[in-house]
Amino acid sequence: MTIYDLLLTGGRVVDVGGGHVGRYDVAVRGGQIAAVAPALPAGSARDVADVTGHLVTPGLVDLHTHVHPGATYWGIHPDPVAWHSGVTTWVDAGSAGAWGSTRCGPRSGHIGYG
Repeated sequence: MTIYDLLLTGGRVVDVGGGHVGRYDVAVRGGQIAAVAPALPAGSARDVADVTGHLVTPGLVDLHTHVHPGATYWGIHPDPVAWHSGVTTWVDAGSAGAWGSTRCGPRSGHIGYG
């Protein structure tokens, strides 16, 4: 009987907050984690992915990014990069800050606020 949409098997789960660190299977149903256990039956899922040798983590948070495209030369579009890294939340550390202002920075003739 299929009760899960996806089953990740054999991965090393690192979810300290959830109390799971080690080799676990992770089942997903309706876009949410439905079960985490040392061994879940492969027949219980529509799709099964063997993730042996990979880390399985909850969404990670990157606390220092520059993801305001066009604000500065280092601003990037996060979508093409984030899914490769496991980051689900990015905190922009000032891409639109002082250097992005028209009142200060290298193009204004003075450095600093004001």
